[in-house]
Amino acid sequence: MRALVISGGGSKGAYAGGIAEYLICEAGRKYDIFIGTSTGSLLIPFLASGEVQRAKNVYTRVCQSDIFDSCPFLVKKTENGFTTRINHLGVLKQFIKGRKTFGESANLRKLIGKTLTEDIFEKIVHSQPYVIVTVANLSRNMVEYKYARDCTYEDYCDWIWISTNMVPFMSLVQKNGDDYADGGFGNLVPIQEAINMGAKELDVIVLNPRHIPSRYPKSTNAFNLLVRGFGFMLHQIGQDDIKMSLIESRFSNIKINLIHTPRMLTDNSFIFDPSQMKAWWQEGFEHASLHL
Repeated sequence: MRALVISGGGSKGAYAGGIAEYLICEAGRKYDIFIGTSTGSLLIPFLASGEVQRAKNVYTRVCQSDIFDSCPFLVKKTENGFTTRINHLGVLKQFIKGRKTFGESANLRKLIGKTLTEDIFEKIVHSQPYVIVTVANLSRNMVEYKYARDCTYEDYCDWIWISTNMVPFMSLVQKNGDDYADGGFGNLVPIQEAINMGAKELDVIVLNPRHIPSRYPKSTNAFNLLVRGFGFMLHQIGQDDIKMSLIESRFSNIKINLIHTPRMLTDNSFIFDPSQMKAWWQEGFEHASLHL
């Protein structure tokens, strides 16, 4: 069995989309398992159903307001990229309303419902490949894997949304009596579940370079520091996921093809800019065409 695994990475998912487009549409690779975390969970239903162009349309047009109905930070585009600062008024409103997070991402759930139609869902449910998203159950302190064929349409859209919600910046979702959040809190690169399903060859898209820069610029504000802290945590989780899977592969005749980004795309993957994400999709496609 062959698996396509896509890590978490927020807006960097556009780069993964470009790589996946090449692997599926140009290289003609067929997969028995599609599994992702966070932004990977958003991509895999479209890839598994052959709707690559639909995924591309979404990832190259999405903007902040498509994700957040209450954004915890303010973004300013400059000649050198982007600057961010805390949206103090927005965060204050969240606290006044008694919310548990700095921001809300209900708009993303609406976007998922608009783009992942029931027809696409039925196609992946009745197709051969397994299509799996990763979520973190914070109430039970465990990672869970949600299979499309075990879900209703509405439930599966919920699980995809939940898989992307990096709290406390995005919504904390209560489902089935438990609190759920981004699967990256427990498994950023869900290689092990694909192996458990019987995959013997895996193409794994990791949305970070193989070697992270040894020194970042100084943090400019509290929000920047918080994002960087989460980035450090997620990177370490991802490294552990990869190392453990590589160790198992050496003793189990499993081939793992790790596909990293060749550079650090951004230090803030909560920024969703259509022009930037369009460029990343194309860059990912070209990188794959040259190196895979």
